[in-house]
Amino acid sequence: MSDRSNEGEGEEDFSLISNERALELFKDLPEALKNNRKIADACNLELELGKWVFPHYVVESDKSYDDELRESQKMAMNGEI
Repeated sequence: MSDRSNEGEGEEDFSLISNERALELFKDLPEALKNNRKIADACNLELELGKWVFPHYVVESDKSYDDELRESQKMAMNGEI
């Protein structure tokens, strides 16, 4: 995985490309393409459209979820976490 701290400095995002595009871009890395296919075949994710899904998260303070998120985001922006 690449470090996203230098995003916007000429790096391309290859996260959602077609199979044809992947074959074109990575033709010199057949092993990577084969491994990518193995990973894709092993994944089984089903999402119900129109339904929000969030991980279980326990706020251990007396704060609301919104306040907890706001505080952790502020800390992250300040480099504290």
